[in-house]
Amino acid sequence: MAGLFYAHAKYGVLPWKTLVEPSINTAKFGIVVTESLLDAINDKTMNVVQDENLKHWLDTVTTVSVGHIVKAPKGLINTLNMISSQGPNEFYKRMSQELASTLKPDDITGYKPINLPVLKQNFMNYTVMTSNNGTGGSILMKVLSKFNSTYDENVSLLNSFKGLDDNWEKNSGLQVSTTDVFDLYVTITSGLGSVFGSRVLTNSGYILNNDVELSYKHMGMNRTERVSSLHLPLVAVEIGKICGRRLVSGSADVRDGAQILLSMLKTDPQKIVSVNTVPRFHLKNNVIEIENHFPKQIEELFVSLGYNISDASLPYPTSNIVQKLEDKSIAFSDSRGSGQSYTI
Repeated sequence: MAGLFYAHAKYGVLPWKTLVEPSINTAKFGIVVTESLLDAINDKTMNVVQDENLKHWLDTVTTVSVGHIVKAPKGLINTLNMISSQGPNEFYKRMSQELASTLKPDDITGYKPINLPVLKQNFMNYTVMTSNNGTGGSILMKVLSKFNSTYDENVSLLNSFKGLDDNWEKNSGLQVSTTDVFDLYVTITSGLGSVFGSRVLTNSGYILNNDVELSYKHMGMNRTERVSSLHLPLVAVEIGKICGRRLVSGSADVRDGAQILLSMLKTDPQKIVSVNTVPRFHLKNNVIEIENHFPKQIEELFVSLGYNISDASLPYPTSNIVQKLEDKSIAFSDSRGSGQSYTI
């Protein structure tokens, strides 16, 4: 919330209240149940949910089918109204009270966004720009530096990721991309860190992310340190062409983002929507999780290299992509998720 408010103060044109209003209206109208939401509510998920508020709301969701409406969690409308009228400071004060047993109040009310320079690297006739330390951006820069185009693309990616960190949990979240007629590119990655985050639904109507849980897992990290994320915002601009191809995307997990980037760069601009259906793999330790319709020959190649293969769990991670070529823009949402694209 602090990051959004900071971005609005620095770059925004519309009043803050105008930006929050659609979220308030959605909460009042109710939440449309998507296929990815139902995919996320499985037996494994429900077995680890101990919080009664969240358990009750998820049970309610499972009683309806895709496209139907369920009420927003209790308290969410009041929280959004408070954010709309008073900004994020009051929101963090309320949060510090709700999390008093877990975090010191100053850890929450003192939270500030960090403004760091973007990372840039030339790759395949494009300048790739992404976020700095503490995100997946710095990891992507290392991967691109190690990438060898003389090998099979998938094998080269595996080799590039090898040794960076074999214990990464899969990072889940929402990725949104947009641009305007003035070539202002915005890509935002946010979310709970994992499916349903900490699995706690507060009385204020929002689900807590998994940062507190992760901070305890990281050796030597105290409660005031910022937990690193695999979130990856992406902008790629064709080198040497003023009105050349520009691509805006990202992912909640840098391992997915690297595959999205390669798919975008090697795809004909006229066929960019085909990136939508390219299956992806997910690597952890020596196990590769593969999505449905993954090419059999590549799966066999992974096995021959000594990797164990398993089916990727639902919901599949999704991303949004914007391509601008000269003055023509196209936007689409990854078919793996339940997102929607709009061109105005």
